[in-house]
Amino acid sequence: SFPKIAFIGAGSTVFMKNIVCDILQRPALAGAHFALMDIDEGRLNESALVAGKIISTLKTAATVSTHTDRREALSGADFVIVAFQIGGYDPCTITDFEIPRSFGLRQTIADTLGVGGIMRGLRTVPHLWAVCEDILAVCPEALMYQERVFLGAIKSIDSYRFDPTGALVLQDGNQPWVLAQSHKRRP
Repeated sequence: SFPKIAFIGAGSTVFMKNIVCDILQRPALAGAHFALMDIDEGRLNESALVAGKIISTLKTAATVSTHTDRREALSGADFVIVAFQIGGYDPCTITDFEIPRSFGLRQTIADTLGVGGIMRGLRTVPHLWAVCEDILAVCPEALMYQERVFLGAIKSIDSYRFDPTGALVLQDGNQPWVLAQSHKRRP
C-alpha cells in the first residue's frame, strides 16, 4: 500500500508543488495520499488545485485531501512534511533582513543562518513543537521532514522499507541508506 503524506503548511504552493512532483516521480510513492493542511483556506484550495493537476498530468494513482485542522491531516500519516512560515514574508522575513542591516550586518539568507535565522527560529520552534505533539498523539510512527531537508532526500529514492529495527531504509539504485531511526520497532 502507498503511504499517507501529511503536508503542514501546504499553502506554500511553490514548495508543495516541487515536493509533490518529486515524490510522484518515484514509483514506490506514486500512489501516495497527500493530506494538505494550511490555516489559510484560500491558499490551501489553490495548492489542492495544483496538486490535482500534477497528479492528472503524471497519470498517477495519488490522491489529495485538504484540511484546516492539523490533527485531522496528520491522523494516520506515514510521513509529515512541514513547510510553514510563521509570520509570513511581510513583515517577518523582511524584518529578518532589516534588523541586522540596521546594525551594519549583511544577512544573505535568513532561513536558518545568522541573526535572521535566529529570529525565524524563535518564531518557528514553538509551532514545530506543537506539530510534534500532534504527531505523537495521532501518528506516532510518522517521520517528520522540514521541507528543505526533505527535497534532497526524496529526489533519488526508488523505494523505501522499514527494517526490523524500525529504521527507514531508502533504496537509491543498488545503494540502500538509512534516513531515520524510529523510536518504536515496526512489525
